[in-house]
Amino acid sequence: MKDKKDIAIYMAFGALILGLVAVFIPYISLNGIGIGEYKIHISEYDKLGGFIGGITTPFLSISAFILLYRTYQSQKEELSETRAIVQQQQFDTTFFNSLELLGHIIQNISFTLESQDLIYKKEITPSKVYIGRESFKFFYEELSRIYKQQQNNTINSLLEDSHAIDEGNISEQELTNIIRTSYRIFFESNNASLGHYFATVYNIINQIDKSNPKDKAYYLNIIKAQFSTFGHTLLFYNCLSEYGDIRFKPLLIKYSLLNGIDKRHLISPYHESLYPDKAYENYMNK
Repeated sequence: MKDKKDIAIYMAFGALILGLVAVFIPYISLNGIGIGEYKIHISEYDKLGGFIGGITTPFLSISAFILLYRTYQSQKEELSETRAIVQQQQFDTTFFNSLELLGHIIQNISFTLESQDLIYKKEITPSKVYIGRESFKFFYEELSRIYKQQQNNTINSLLEDSHAIDEGNISEQELTNIIRTSYRIFFESNNASLGHYFATVYNIINQIDKSNPKDKAYYLNIIKAQFSTFGHTLLFYNCLSEYGDIRFKPLLIKYSLLNGIDKRHLISPYHESLYPDKAYENYMNK
């Protein structure tokens, strides 16, 4: 692009210089000079002036047009660059405001571990409230407990037809159904705590997708850094549920948001295959 600009400027100035040189040629010295059978007469300056005007005007006009066009192109490019800078600044403002909001939402998430009567120890453990990221572990444990109940129910129903049923024999569709049912039960009880969290995470990632900032990987890494170990695992199951499979799951796969997830914390190792390999790749290497 820079070379094309230089060529256009050189052409314009070349045409301008050629026109000026033509104007300042010492025509008086040409008076009486014979060229073959013809002689130059200074008395013919009026005609010569018209001749010079006729010769130089096209060069000057071409030069003016080229300079005008380059000015237009330069202003257009500067306007485009300015618009891009303004859009990036607006995106940054919205993104980091949303990130701050997400931080406040996480701080206000809580999980109450109810008191338990430990008969074998002859004592009662008091209720305890977990705040912020530390609460995700207990949400995860509750989801795991519900999942195992639903899994046992499914296996028991299948045992009527077979005596060799375990999780490895359950189809992918049946696994998905167990997850969806389990997550529905789990989320209905914890929507007040987790609903805004997942909605905000989705909105931030959707904002990155729609706004198309210059370096998506930079912003995606920032949002991924907000995921705790168990928060990341809950996101895994949220996007397999009816609450996230339509809008959120495609973005999770597109931007490989499961990259770095601790697969040891999946409720079942069979669940890993419920996402394509792309979801686990490193987005920055694409």
